[in-house]
Amino acid sequence: MGVGEAQLAVGDAPRALASLERGYVLAETADGHPERKADIHLDLSRALLAAHADPARARSLADRAANEYDGARLPALA
Repeated sequence: MGVGEAQLAVGDAPRALASLERGYVLAETADGHPERKADIHLDLSRALLAAHADPARARSLADRAANEYDGARLPALA
């Protein structure tokens, strides 16, 4: 994911989108930390918007990331 984040930071949305799509596939097929998955979903959402591609999917991924962040943090508050 770090590569996609860097590509997005320098304004290379098409390459960031490709990198983050690969990270998304890996995140969806592996068990991992919920916050890490949320990071990938949020970064992919940002890349989709920057590339002017699929705003509905970008919104869905952003909403999913928000829910994942909430779910990851709530147990610590209990």
